[in-house]
Amino acid sequence: DSAQPLAVDLAISDLLLQVENTSDACGGVVVRAGGRNLDGLLPPKLWAFGRGQRVAFQGTSRWRLRVRHLERQLDGEPVLLFGVMAQPPGCSAMPGFLGGHEQQPALALAADTGIQLFSSNLSSKLLHAPLLPRALEDGDVVEIRADFSRGALKFRFQGEHEHCEARRMPGSSRNRCSNASQRLRDTAYFAFFALRAGTCVELEDMETPTRSLLPTNPEA
Repeated sequence: DSAQPLAVDLAISDLLLQVENTSDACGGVVVRAGGRNLDGLLPPKLWAFGRGQRVAFQGTSRWRLRVRHLERQLDGEPVLLFGVMAQPPGCSAMPGFLGGHEQQPALALAADTGIQLFSSNLSSKLLHAPLLPRALEDGDVVEIRADFSRGALKFRFQGEHEHCEARRMPGSSRNRCSNASQRLRDTAYFAFFALRAGTCVELEDMETPTRSLLPTNPEA
């Protein structure tokens, strides 16, 4: 299948991410967490967030993640998260934990440990549940398939036929009285990933741009 480097939104993504294209003609974009802050090297517990540049409002999307290196933590906590971020109207552009007043985007993610993390309308914390059949290792390739119209998200190891379906991508709890189909069209979806210090991945976009990825605007 055809693939190209995943375009990373550098204007929104964390400055602690290092992004570079590979020298391979068919390779992806290499992303690693290892920048410096004012106190020196990136602390091992700090997450560096990134999102894809392509935005989708409906239809489907596919992208692929290749694990180059996982910098394991002694406590066994995840060092890599990847999946989909949903940004309803009026929502902040990226997740934050500073106690701001903006509504946070919704996340549906897989972790390198094999669990899934997902947003809930009932809690401000990410919930977790089993997802992948095993933990990720260096060299693993995982394909991410999202169907935004159905709210479905699937992960598949390269070389395996079985897809692991995550919990449905959560909707917005805001404006519950407004038309649900209109809220769905207005919600923007992005590829999302988060890395801890020393972790490195390669990202490929497997989706050809189509009109189905664009919002409907009859006034345009």
